Amino acid sequence: MRQRIGTVLDRAKAAGYRNGENPVEGVTKGLPKQNDCDGHHPAPPYNEVPTFAAKLRINKVSERVRLALSSATLTSSAAASM
Repeated sequence: MRQRIGTVLDRAKAAGYRNGENPVEGVTKGLPKQNDCDGHHPAPPYNEVPTFAAKLRINKVSERVRLALSSATLTSSAAASM
């Protein structure tokens, strides 16, 4: 996710939509290295996304977390269904 956001921001800068440093670089430097990763989590099956989205809307997480999970889920599910 971090790589994709960084790429979008780099392209926006190249196109003249933004200037300055890519803020993702600061996040990369500030986060600890993840050594014990078993791999990527699989995308949920496309037909299960509506149920997950409904549960996410009523869950007591912050709006930022809810939006981030919604974006990641919808993006990964759409890509997996192609």
